[in-house]
Amino acid sequence: MNEKLTYPPETYCQLFLTLYAQLNGPESMEPVLEQKGRSYHARIWCSRGEALEKAGLTLLHITHQDADGPRFVRHFETVIHPNNPRVPGVVVVIGQEYLERADRRRIYCLVDLWRTTRRPNGKAVDQFRQAIEGVCQDYESSYSRLHQALPPLQLCGGNGGNAGIFYSEFDPADIPFIDQIVRCVVSEIPLIVESCQRSSPSVQDFMERNEIRREFLAWALNQNPGNQRAVAAGVPWTVFEAFAFPPEVHY
Repeated sequence: MNEKLTYPPETYCQLFLTLYAQLNGPESMEPVLEQKGRSYHARIWCSRGEALEKAGLTLLHITHQDADGPRFVRHFETVIHPNNPRVPGVVVVIGQEYLERADRRRIYCLVDLWRTTRRPNGKAVDQFRQAIEGVCQDYESSYSRLHQALPPLQLCGGNGGNAGIFYSEFDPADIPFIDQIVRCVVSEIPLIVESCQRSSPSVQDFMERNEIRREFLAWALNQNPGNQRAVAAGVPWTVFEAFAFPPEVHY
């Protein structure tokens, strides 16, 4: 939609789509959904299967005017809703914003787990945190600095795992670091799914999952600042519903 922005790359989509096909089976992948409007263009993929009840992904382009002039956004996001509530959910958000008048670019990145029961698997959360910390150490980046803005987000309605990172002022020099964070998350997801699948969920776990899904949806509609900005720029809620909103709540 805008040749000025080529990051995040389509390879991020392929990494996660390959992973989802491996976990759910290739037949789990739905046909790509494309939505377009005056100010946006979204491609949306979704996998639904036994391991991941819903794993959605979008590559979204937004062009809009604000007080500072034309603003362009290229946004990658994927959200996992596992079938087993003993398995944590995953969210990855990476994007680049370009302010044309100021010729200014900023890159943002958020990765985290989120609990799907009130009794999350502490070992899985620690495992994910240690993996992310390891990447930060390899690139001499401060995990504590990149983590400190994550808890105040109240991710997924206050159900974030608070094990990942969130920073909204990366620049292009940081792309190799973010690339490695993406590869780390893709590597960790099947390990977490495999280890947590061994825990059989109880009726209480499923009841709590339903409550958390309602909290997730309320947060997405009313509190998620990224969603609010995108909707204000002309992106319809149907985009977020297609890839990110929870599956139907079952009783």
